[in-house]
Amino acid sequence: MENYDILNDFLTLADMSRDFVERIGDCPNVEIGANSNSMLWNTLERKNGWCLQKGKITGNIRIVSPDGRQMGNGSVAAMREKMQRLSEGEFLRPGDVIGVNRGGLYEHYGIYAGNNQVIHYAGESDDFDGRVSIHKASFSEFIKSSKNFFVVYFDGNRPIKIQSSTCFVFNSSFDCYSKEFQDRRWKPYSWEETLQRAHSRLGETQYSLVANNCEHFAIWCKTGVSASSQVKQVVQYVRKMEIDSRLLGSTTQEIRNLLMN
Repeated sequence: MENYDILNDFLTLADMSRDFVERIGDCPNVEIGANSNSMLWNTLERKNGWCLQKGKITGNIRIVSPDGRQMGNGSVAAMREKMQRLSEGEFLRPGDVIGVNRGGLYEHYGIYAGNNQVIHYAGESDDFDGRVSIHKASFSEFIKSSKNFFVVYFDGNRPIKIQSSTCFVFNSSFDCYSKEFQDRRWKPYSWEETLQRAHSRLGETQYSLVANNCEHFAIWCKTGVSASSQVKQVVQYVRKMEIDSRLLGSTTQEIRNLLMN
């Protein structure tokens, strides 16, 4: 019941701001029974038994599966893209920028190369352990213990995350890109060009958390811009941890100095 309460709170907020929905794209959803022939919904598109519908009263957009389940909720562009992938039975496509949440601490990014292979910037045994390089790995190595992942889809020129999950509330604080990140002048390459760019950097070992991390690499492959949406958040988190550990043995003056920096 808690998930339903959270979802209802979200929908109330969404009704207040449609721009909020557009920026998230793939919004929180709980799989519930949905009548695709309901008079309260207009069908915008059908494919292989799947329906993309718009509420006549609320204006909400939803995906209804062939067996009558609500499988998605969000913006028109995001739901159309998600329905396309779900109806095809293959959620991933070569050249996709993909990401996985690592326990709410950070997101790890890569480029899907097809055949269950991912090109990513990571260590040999873990994201940061061993020799960190751009290399090709299996999808299972990339996703590790996570059950869900996301695809970075460019709605026009705006990046949004299409979640592989069809039943979720919030995965983490990273679920929605910031307005500043979304509103950059993105010009995404085709999937062929994206893969070519990813292959051109195989073997690189110049990893930097702040200037050249896995997200910088993946976004560069897709757009030509080396950018990371989460650098500020990750750096602030790391810096906070460093400050907390140093405070334990600091004098009053040293504490003042740390907080002023």
